[in-house]
Amino acid sequence: RDVERSRGLGDVYKRQVVSLFTEEAADIKAIKQAQIDFEIRQSGGPALYYFEMATVWEDVGELDQAEEAYRTSLDSAPNNSIVLSRLARLLTQMGRVSESEVIHRRAIKQDEDNFEAQIAWARFLMQQKNDAKNTVRIATEILKNNPSHFEANVLLSEVYLAKSWPNLAVKTLKQCKEHFPDEAHLRILIGYAHLLSEQFGEAKVQLKEVVEGRFSNEHSRKYGTDSELTAKAYY
Repeated sequence: RDVERSRGLGDVYKRQVVSLFTEEAADIKAIKQAQIDFEIRQSGGPALYYFEMATVWEDVGELDQAEEAYRTSLDSAPNNSIVLSRLARLLTQMGRVSESEVIHRRAIKQDEDNFEAQIAWARFLMQQKNDAKNTVRIATEILKNNPSHFEANVLLSEVYLAKSWPNLAVKTLKQCKEHFPDEAHLRILIGYAHLLSEQFGEAKVQLKEVVEGRFSNEHSRKYGTDSELTAKAYY
């Protein structure tokens, strides 16, 4: 009944959906709401409602319900690359890698300029296929015209770290830090890169400031980590 009543009510969806969950989940959704692409808003109606429902289910760990909601959203917006990309990422998390790959490819085909879909596909290639070459290619292409793109910079640096190329990782991360000077996640990665290079003094400088809570934890939360705890572990 709530679903039927909420159709066509735009941003009222968020308030109705998050009221079903904990206050903590509601806070997460309030932050993520601002990041939802205009394309999904434009589609409106049940596509938007079920998309937001899916992200809330995902936040609270109810993955089967999240999958169902993403697929219901696609019933109304079958070619939306954002929904496709989120569903593909969820399926990977659920261990259904073959299904995930098919949907990732579909998302890219629908919109080759969608950075979220591109980054999700690149992460899939690196994590599931160990395809560093194409992962670097995708991240580099995004950064050509968008040098401050946070996700692309982080992805590129993670490939360099995975390949034990810490100097390239530090260079990439420091360039990104010029645009995000207060972001703790970048300092953790820089500190880790210095550890790999056995530059312990440099690593200590980066990690100590995060341990002391001087910088933003926003992107660390996005990656499912707590920056201060992570920095303490390395420190």
